[in-house]
Amino acid sequence: MRLCAEKLGFPVTAFILARPNGPDARFIKVAGGRPEILACYRVTGEFSFIVQAVVKDVAHLEEVLNHLEPASIHIVTLVVLSTSIEAAPIGLNDGSAKRRDNKLTKEQR
Repeated sequence: MRLCAEKLGFPVTAFILARPNGPDARFIKVAGGRPEILACYRVTGEFSFIVQAVVKDVAHLEEVLNHLEPASIHIVTLVVLSTSIEAAPIGLNDGSAKRRDNKLTKEQR
């Protein structure tokens, strides 16, 4: 079963790119302390982590960022405006998984 964050009162999705100011384990512990954080991905590149969060509004997002700030040297926040493709189940090339239609507007095509 998949829950809809928007229907649960969390209409804003944000991706937070973070570079920790200490051990990665400390950042993971701090990020794990917030229920609004759905996922925390360790990645390569300029940032060490990409965090996915759902929040009620911009003030709520600021609360989450303030929580992460002590464990970070640098944070960049990306707020989702719309979702073009929803996650689809991964198939095993047997045709069991069907790809959802893209939600592109005329302007995006």
